[in-house]
Formats: sequence, structure tokens, C-alpha cells
Amino acid sequence: MRILSTVGVSVLAVLTAFAAPSLAGEEKQGEKEHGKTGHLMVTADQLEWTDVASMPPGAEMAVLEGDPSKEGPFTLRLKVPANYYVPAHVHPAAERVTVLEGTIYMAAGENLDEEDATELGPDSLAVVDEGVPMIGFTRDDPAVFQLNGDGPWGITYLDPDDDPRDESNEDR
Repeated sequence: MRILSTVGVSVLAVLTAFAAPSLAGEEKQGEKEHGKTGHLMVTADQLEWTDVASMPPGAEMAVLEGDPSKEGPFTLRLKVPANYYVPAHVHPAAERVTVLEGTIYMAAGENLDEEDATELGPDSLAVVDEGVPMIGFTRDDPAVFQLNGDGPWGITYLDPDDDPRDESNEDR
């Protein structure tokens, strides 16, 4: 089985990797996340992409708003290459995935068969509830998607051998 981030094709504790700084910065986040001006605007050239330790190699993320490791809402972007797969996993809160570029495939619930995965192209939305098993993957093209959720965020793989954060899994 494979899966994309969350999206959970999405390309969770993904959070260990999501403890990256927000583009808004600590000073601008303040009590309401948007500092003195009451709003946050992020342009594409401000995105700071980093590797995602809690997902298979190849995924990159940029935190746009909030801090996924802390309580409260957050927004992040994930980029994954073609033929990328995120194994069966669950998240500690609902995951909202919006596909921005490319196509991702997701399956959630009891049937995690790739053949039954839903194809999600640009402007598609997937919402998977807390604790619902899911997989995600891409096929011939890379994909970019946005993940919105409430922290603290994380990813737990159903098979611990699938967790890339476990150093004992490096020689698989």
C-alpha cells in the first residue's frame, strides 16, 4: 500500500516534521496568528520548502500559517514527486486537502486498495476525519496540495515498518 501526506494523498506525527517555522514568523503570528494588521498574505516567492521527515523521501512542505506542532489551526503546502506513495496511516485530527497542481489519488476507510482510490485533480477537495486510515499516491506526474488542519498535528503509520522516522527501517 502507498499514500500521498497527507494528501494524507495527502501527504502524520507528520508533525514532527511539521515543527518548521511558519512564514508569518513568531512575531507576526501573535494571539490571532496575524499580528498587528489582522491579516496574513503569503506570496509564492515567500514559501520556504523543507523536507518532510515523517513522510517517505521526496516530499517537501512549506508552512504558510500557524504551527502544526502546537494547538490551533495551520495551513501548509506539500509537494510530492511522480510515483510517490504514502503508506496507510492516520492523523490525530481531520485533514483537509486541496489539490493545487497535478493529480493525487486517495483511499480512506476500510478499503485501502489503490484500484479503488479516488482521483483528485486541481481544485479537488478531500476531507478525512480523525483516526480514519488512509493512503495517498501520485502516478505519472508530481503534485502540489494544500493541507489545512488543527494542531497538534501528526502522522501514525498503521505498519510501524513504514515510518521513515524509525532509523531501524532504513535498510528495508
